[in-house]
Amino acid sequence: MTTQIDWIGGYTAGRIGLDLGIIYSSSTVNTYFIPAVVYDPQPYTGPVTYNLIGGNLPDHLTLDSTTGYIWGTLTNITSYETFYFPVIEATKHYSISNTTTTISSTFTLTVRNYDQSEIEWVTTPYSLRTLTVGEISDLSIKATLLHSTGTIHFSGSIQPPYSGLTLQSDGTITGVANQAERLDISVVAVDSVSGASIGDLFFIQVVSTATQYTNIYLKPLLKSDQKDYYQSFITSSTIFNPDFIYRPFDPNFGIQPYVKMVLEYGIQELNLDQYVLSLQENFYKRRFTFGDVKYYGGSTKSGDSYDAVYVEIVDNIKGSPLALHKNNNIYYPASIDNMRTNLSSIELNSGETYIDIKNDLQPSFMKQYQSGELYNYIPVLVICYALPGYGRTIVNRIKESGFDFKLIDFEIDRIYVQNTLDYPSTKYLLLPRNNISQGTSHDASLYGNDGVEWSFDDNDTITIRD
Repeated sequence: MTTQIDWIGGYTAGRIGLDLGIIYSSSTVNTYFIPAVVYDPQPYTGPVTYNLIGGNLPDHLTLDSTTGYIWGTLTNITSYETFYFPVIEATKHYSISNTTTTISSTFTLTVRNYDQSEIEWVTTPYSLRTLTVGEISDLSIKATLLHSTGTIHFSGSIQPPYSGLTLQSDGTITGVANQAERLDISVVAVDSVSGASIGDLFFIQVVSTATQYTNIYLKPLLKSDQKDYYQSFITSSTIFNPDFIYRPFDPNFGIQPYVKMVLEYGIQELNLDQYVLSLQENFYKRRFTFGDVKYYGGSTKSGDSYDAVYVEIVDNIKGSPLALHKNNNIYYPASIDNMRTNLSSIELNSGETYIDIKNDLQPSFMKQYQSGELYNYIPVLVICYALPGYGRTIVNRIKESGFDFKLIDFEIDRIYVQNTLDYPSTKYLLLPRNNISQGTSHDASLYGNDGVEWSFDDNDTITIRD
């Protein structure tokens, strides 16, 4: 009894039949030896011969009838990708019995034109916009695949080094430029499927201004169980599918891993101790609650669109005046608006000028109509930045997940300044008081200049009685 021959186990399913793999044509000489052979369990009983009985092969490639190898020098094929479907027959000859056994199969052989690049730059070397020192980069280098179904991976270097910017594998340039200079970027884009690549040089001009700006934000000191609860939520790939995220490798966009609320997105950078005076009035230890999870579209200065997904921060003393008077005492409610007003009132040069606030550094998604008014700031916890059209999907997935923001205790006792003139990294300043009337009763009734009565409960909630 004889054991049948069979095609070797290395073949996988091809476009049609069994796959012989991918070979590349180009203007240079490419000689190939491609096996289309069978496994013969009894090679000593007689030879195996091979014949092309159907389909076709590329010009100048032939099937060797003795070895089963397709071989030859491939000429330049003008199209990007061409498929060939040779039908090959293998015949085993048994010398003693003078019998034969035959099998045949259809194969797929893919030929790609190596000289016809399937990658094309979208970004030109001169299309990267100018950055200002201290500005968050929203820049990216983009390319497109003309034929391939793969993805593009970018690599390269930014010179001089230590510029504060990094080229990520998806082409985004992340970080904050730290000094005025021209940055040269050498970039290579590679197709993950074919391995084809293109390279070019780009540059970014970083300019300086007389005034630099920073961010000030509030962040609670969460207990460990709350940290774990939030991290489990924010790292869920089911809720935050990486394919839905805008600039996923960018810590200033992408998924925001921390619970924080920015008070000012563009406040003049000073020495750390110059912010202290603003804390003496409308700042004290406070607790905020969360409202609805929403999304709203925005765009970057470079013209990219995104959906910002956020949860509203509820301020239960919103609308309170800057100061309240009773029995010769003055009280300063720490509403979010009052905190922002106090920060913007920092005096410089012995009172000759005030700190500069650059409102156009507010993210564009905040510039939206609420209750018929156009706001440039809304108190929110940004959860993530999504690709356009995916904000709704992520919001729905958050709601379906059952995650409850009410289990996160947003109590603040300090402000964080992202950069100062004397410190290049984030520093915090503790708030000076634990409540609005440190050392006095929370239930005191206070009267403003307009005769309105204000009453404070233990949660610093203000009740207004005309």
